[in-house]
Amino acid sequence: DVMNMKIVESMAETLRKGGVTMNTDVSHRPYAPGISSNAINRKKNMAKIESQNKLLAHRLRNEVKPVIAAKKHANDYAKAASYRANISVAAKRAVRAAKEEKRKA
Repeated sequence: DVMNMKIVESMAETLRKGGVTMNTDVSHRPYAPGISSNAINRKKNMAKIESQNKLLAHRLRNEVKPVIAAKKHANDYAKAASYRANISVAAKRAVRAAKEEKRKA
């Protein structure tokens, strides 16, 4: 009956102290706010935007030379336009019409 005595004593002590309240110290860690699930992605995106803005600012100050030269770009565009004209349906129709005119003549 020693166990019964211990149980009765602990119950009596609990009743004297008023029992366990919600404010008593418990063995879990205190609340700490965590980071949101997309905080890391937002931080990466902000770093990317900042680096692009810095590069743009350097270009505006003429500290970085442009990647595409205007003359080269114009030549490339003219070449691409001629290719598009050759492969278009209207161009093929015009070529067929010209051949037909030569054949008739």
